[in-house]
Amino acid sequence: MKTTTLLQIILLFFIFSCSEETTTENKNEVNSTSEKSLIKAHNYDSGAFFIDEIKKTKKAISKLESKLGKSKEEITIGKILNNEFIVKNEEYLNLVFRLAALNSGFDSSFDKEYIYIPAIENNGFNILIGDSYCNFKNVNIKLALNIYKEDNSFRLADGSTVVCEGCRRGCNPRRDSNGDGYCTDCQINNSRCDKTETLTHI
Repeated sequence: MKTTTLLQIILLFFIFSCSEETTTENKNEVNSTSEKSLIKAHNYDSGAFFIDEIKKTKKAISKLESKLGKSKEEITIGKILNNEFIVKNEEYLNLVFRLAALNSGFDSSFDKEYIYIPAIENNGFNILIGDSYCNFKNVNIKLALNIYKEDNSFRLADGSTVVCEGCRRGCNPRRDSNGDGYCTDCQINNSRCDKTETLTHI
Protein backbone atom coordinates (compact mmCIF):
# COMPACT_ATOMS: atom_id res chain seq x y z
CA MET A 1 0.00 0.00 0.00
CA LYS A 2 2.80 2.41 0.91
CA THR A 3 4.63 1.52 -2.31
CA THR A 4 1.54 2.29 -4.40
CA THR A 5 1.10 5.65 -2.68
CA LEU A 6 4.77 6.50 -3.19
CA LEU A 7 4.55 5.63 -6.90
CA GLN A 8 1.47 7.82 -7.27
CA ILE A 9 3.28 10.75 -5.64
CA ILE A 10 6.30 10.27 -7.91
CA LEU A 11 4.03 10.12 -10.95
CA LEU A 12 2.48 13.46 -10.04
CA PHE A 13 5.93 15.07 -10.18
CA PHE A 14 6.37 13.90 -13.75
CA ILE A 15 3.19 15.40 -15.08
CA PHE A 16 3.11 17.54 -18.14
CA SER A 17 3.02 21.28 -18.58
CA CYS A 18 4.47 24.12 -20.62
CA SER A 19 7.59 24.49 -18.56
CA GLU A 20 10.83 26.35 -18.55
CA GLU A 21 12.64 23.03 -18.92
CA THR A 22 13.49 23.43 -22.59
CA THR A 23 16.88 23.35 -24.21
CA THR A 24 18.22 26.08 -26.45
CA GLU A 25 18.63 25.54 -30.16
CA ASN A 26 22.35 24.90 -29.60
CA LYS A 27 21.64 21.74 -27.61
CA ASN A 28 20.61 18.46 -29.21
CA GLU A 29 19.49 16.34 -26.28
CA VAL A 30 16.91 13.60 -26.72
CA ASN A 31 15.41 12.46 -23.43
CA SER A 32 15.03 8.74 -22.82
CA THR A 33 11.37 9.24 -21.91
CA SER A 34 9.02 12.12 -22.49
CA GLU A 35 8.49 12.47 -18.75
CA LYS A 36 12.12 13.49 -18.18
CA SER A 37 11.74 16.60 -20.29
CA LEU A 38 8.54 17.70 -18.70
CA ILE A 39 7.44 19.32 -15.79
CA LYS A 40 6.52 20.38 -12.45
CA ALA A 41 2.95 20.77 -13.45
CA HIS A 42 2.04 21.39 -9.83
CA ASN A 43 3.52 24.86 -10.36
CA TYR A 44 0.68 25.54 -12.75
CA ASP A 45 -1.88 23.41 -10.93
CA SER A 46 -2.24 21.60 -14.25
CA GLY A 47 -1.16 18.03 -13.49
CA ALA A 48 -4.66 16.60 -13.45
CA PHE A 49 -5.51 18.59 -16.56
CA PHE A 50 -2.63 17.07 -18.52
CA ILE A 51 -3.41 13.54 -17.37
CA ASP A 52 -7.05 13.95 -18.41
CA GLU A 53 -6.17 15.54 -21.76
CA ILE A 54 -3.68 12.81 -22.64
CA LYS A 55 -6.22 10.10 -21.80
CA LYS A 56 -8.95 11.89 -23.73
CA THR A 57 -6.76 12.43 -26.79
CA LYS A 58 -5.52 8.82 -26.80
CA LYS A 59 -9.10 7.62 -26.60
CA ALA A 60 -10.13 9.86 -29.51
CA ILE A 61 -7.20 8.58 -31.60
CA SER A 62 -8.07 4.96 -30.83
CA LYS A 63 -11.72 5.58 -31.69
CA LEU A 64 -10.77 7.16 -35.02
CA GLU A 65 -8.37 4.32 -35.84
CA SER A 66 -11.20 1.84 -35.20
CA LYS A 67 -13.52 3.88 -37.41
CA LEU A 68 -10.94 3.90 -40.20
CA GLY A 69 -10.19 0.23 -39.61
CA LYS A 70 -6.46 0.95 -39.64
CA SER A 71 -3.52 1.20 -37.26
CA LYS A 72 -1.17 4.18 -36.99
CA GLU A 73 1.23 2.45 -39.38
CA GLU A 74 -1.50 2.06 -42.01
CA ILE A 75 -3.09 5.51 -41.93
CA THR A 76 -2.10 7.86 -44.74
CA ILE A 77 -1.54 11.37 -43.44
CA GLY A 78 -0.56 12.99 -46.71
CA LYS A 79 0.18 12.64 -50.41
CA ILE A 80 2.11 14.54 -53.03
CA LEU A 81 -0.16 15.90 -55.73
CA ASN A 82 1.19 18.23 -58.43
CA ASN A 83 4.38 18.67 -56.38
CA GLU A 84 2.35 19.80 -53.36
CA PHE A 85 1.85 18.01 -50.04
CA ILE A 86 -1.86 17.38 -49.49
CA VAL A 87 -2.96 16.49 -45.94
CA LYS A 88 -5.19 13.43 -45.61
CA ASN A 89 -7.14 12.38 -42.52
CA GLU A 90 -6.83 15.87 -41.05
CA GLU A 91 -8.89 15.06 -37.95
CA TYR A 92 -6.55 12.19 -37.13
CA LEU A 93 -3.46 14.31 -37.78
CA ASN A 94 -4.74 17.11 -35.52
CA LEU A 95 -5.23 14.61 -32.68
CA VAL A 96 -1.80 13.02 -33.17
CA PHE A 97 -0.09 16.42 -33.09
CA ARG A 98 -2.04 17.39 -29.95
CA LEU A 99 -0.98 14.19 -28.21
CA ALA A 100 2.65 14.75 -29.22
CA ALA A 101 2.42 18.30 -27.83
CA LEU A 102 0.88 17.13 -24.55
CA ASN A 103 3.55 14.44 -24.18
CA SER A 104 6.18 17.13 -24.74
CA GLY A 105 4.69 19.40 -22.08
CA PHE A 106 2.63 21.80 -24.20
CA ASP A 107 -1.11 22.39 -24.03
CA SER A 108 -1.55 23.03 -27.75
CA SER A 109 -4.14 22.17 -30.37
CA PHE A 110 -3.55 21.92 -34.10
CA ASP A 111 -5.96 22.83 -36.88
CA LYS A 112 -3.84 25.06 -39.10
CA GLU A 113 -1.93 24.31 -42.28
CA TYR A 114 0.89 21.78 -41.94
CA ILE A 115 4.29 22.29 -43.56
CA TYR A 116 6.07 19.37 -45.20
CA ILE A 117 9.88 19.42 -45.23
CA PRO A 118 11.24 16.78 -47.66
CA ALA A 119 14.18 14.57 -46.73
CA ILE A 120 16.38 16.15 -49.41
CA GLU A 121 16.12 19.49 -47.56
CA ASN A 122 16.45 18.02 -44.08
CA ASN A 123 19.49 15.71 -43.95
CA GLY A 124 17.52 12.68 -45.13
CA PHE A 125 14.51 13.04 -42.81
CA ASN A 126 10.95 13.77 -43.95
CA ILE A 127 9.13 15.81 -41.31
CA LEU A 128 5.74 17.45 -40.97
CA ILE A 129 5.50 20.68 -38.95
CA GLY A 130 2.42 21.98 -37.18
CA ASP A 131 2.13 25.58 -35.96
CA SER A 132 0.22 26.22 -32.74
CA TYR A 133 0.01 28.15 -29.49
CA CYS A 134 0.81 26.97 -25.98
CA ASN A 135 -2.00 28.10 -23.68
CA PHE A 136 -0.20 27.74 -20.33
CA LYS A 137 2.98 29.47 -21.43
CA ASN A 138 1.37 31.96 -23.83
CA VAL A 139 3.89 31.32 -26.58
CA ASN A 140 3.82 30.20 -30.20
CA ILE A 141 5.28 26.78 -30.92
CA LYS A 142 6.21 24.75 -33.98
CA LEU A 143 6.13 20.99 -33.58
CA ALA A 144 7.68 18.46 -35.97
CA LEU A 145 7.00 14.74 -36.33
CA ASN A 146 8.85 12.24 -38.51
CA ILE A 147 6.97 10.84 -41.48
CA TYR A 148 7.99 8.30 -44.10
CA LYS A 149 7.10 7.91 -47.75
CA GLU A 150 5.69 4.74 -49.24
CA ASP A 151 4.93 5.00 -52.95
CA ASN A 152 3.30 8.43 -53.09
CA SER A 153 1.78 8.36 -49.60
CA PHE A 154 3.14 9.46 -46.22
CA ARG A 155 2.62 7.84 -42.84
CA LEU A 156 3.77 8.65 -39.31
CA ALA A 157 7.22 7.35 -38.40
CA ASP A 158 8.90 6.57 -35.10
CA GLY A 159 11.43 8.97 -33.65
CA SER A 160 11.29 12.08 -31.53
CA THR A 161 9.02 15.09 -31.28
CA VAL A 162 10.84 18.38 -31.82
CA VAL A 163 9.24 21.57 -30.51
CA CYS A 164 10.65 25.04 -31.19
CA GLU A 165 9.18 27.89 -29.15
CA GLY A 166 9.51 31.56 -28.38
CA CYS A 167 10.19 33.21 -31.72
CA ARG A 168 7.64 34.10 -34.40
CA ARG A 169 10.05 34.16 -37.35
CA GLY A 170 12.60 31.46 -37.99
CA CYS A 171 12.91 29.01 -35.07
CA ASN A 172 11.79 26.08 -37.24
CA PRO A 173 12.27 22.41 -36.34
CA ARG A 174 14.85 20.51 -38.39
CA ARG A 175 17.07 17.43 -38.08
CA ASP A 176 20.82 17.14 -38.44
CA SER A 177 22.59 14.29 -40.20
CA ASN A 178 22.45 12.15 -37.03
CA GLY A 179 18.69 12.63 -36.75
CA ASP A 180 18.93 14.92 -33.72
CA GLY A 181 16.43 17.75 -33.73
CA TYR A 182 17.39 21.40 -33.69
CA CYS A 183 15.77 24.78 -34.30
CA THR A 184 16.81 27.21 -37.01
CA ASP A 185 17.92 30.67 -35.90
CA CYS A 186 15.39 33.18 -34.64
CA GLN A 187 15.04 36.05 -37.08
CA ILE A 188 13.87 38.63 -34.53
CA ASN A 189 16.36 40.62 -32.49
CA ASN A 190 16.29 40.11 -28.72
CA SER A 191 14.05 37.04 -29.05
CA ARG A 192 15.07 33.54 -28.16
CA CYS A 193 14.32 30.19 -29.66
CA ASP A 194 14.11 27.23 -27.29
CA LYS A 195 14.00 23.57 -28.24
CA THR A 196 12.32 20.65 -26.49
CA GLU A 197 12.89 17.17 -27.90
CA THR A 198 11.21 14.07 -26.51
CA LEU A 199 10.53 10.56 -27.68
CA THR A 200 7.28 10.44 -29.63
CA HIS A 201 4.52 8.51 -27.87
CA ILE A 202 1.51 8.06 -30.14
